[in-house]
Amino acid sequence: MRQEFGGQYGSVFFDYLLSDVIAADAFSELEGVGLSNAEGIRKLGLKFRNTFLSFGGGIPPNEVFADFRGRGPILDVQRMLKLKGMTS
Repeated sequence: MRQEFGGQYGSVFFDYLLSDVIAADAFSELEGVGLSNAEGIRKLGLKFRNTFLSFGGGIPPNEVFADFRGRGPILDVQRMLKLKGMTS
């Protein structure tokens, strides 16, 4: 009998999906700034550097994300599928 979510596979799969949720939500901040807004992108890049890249593993990921976005991540399945090229 196969157990697809037995052992560590379930937690690894969940981590993979959670990273997609976070990536899609973080990218929506970039879209909100405007992809052609060079100054806005520069400021957002600095904010990303000063949160995600600076904190590393020293702070729980949900706190790092909240520092970056000002709230917790929001699951947006449509956005995730769009970023993966599965919808338009």
